[in-house]
Amino acid sequence: MTDKSILLAKELTMEYVKQNNMLACDESEIESQISKIAKVSQIIYDSVQNNFHKFKFL
Repeated sequence: MTDKSILLAKELTMEYVKQNNMLACDESEIESQISKIAKVSQIIYDSVQNNFHKFKFL
């Protein structure tokens, strides 16, 4: 992946986390939420990698 695609995957992951309030949880749930975020991040990373060439603005 290029630096641009990695940055896009990071930005999309952060936006997903924010929009879904994934860190709005009790302290005891942080570890499980981080695990969920890691899974989401991997899905987004893979999707960006597979479709990066389709983004006209990059």
